[in-house]
Amino acid sequence: MRSEVFLMILGMAAITYVLRFAPLVALRRITFPERFTKTLRFIPIAVLSTLIVPAILMPQGSLHLSYDNSYLIAAIVTVIVAYKTKKMIFAILAGILVIFLLRLIFGFI
Repeated sequence: MRSEVFLMILGMAAITYVLRFAPLVALRRITFPERFTKTLRFIPIAVLSTLIVPAILMPQGSLHLSYDNSYLIAAIVTVIVAYKTKKMIFAILAGILVIFLLRLIFGFI
């Protein structure tokens, strides 16, 4: 490997590290209000929902609410399994199994 490429990769790694580490150092002495920290706990689920819901409801780019939407059927089954069992692994496996069976039996895309 040429030394320029290695130095470039090393430089990018250092910049990435500094950009991620700097806010932790700068904000470690600041205490945020409890309401603010409670609100921050909802960010991951909000971001995940904005990624997953369109993929489930609009698999071909437009709203598709029908019985042949395998993603919607699998999502409904996954939510039910997650609610009943309270185990994430069972919910994930149920969703994968439903998608697999629908594609195998009915040829859903």
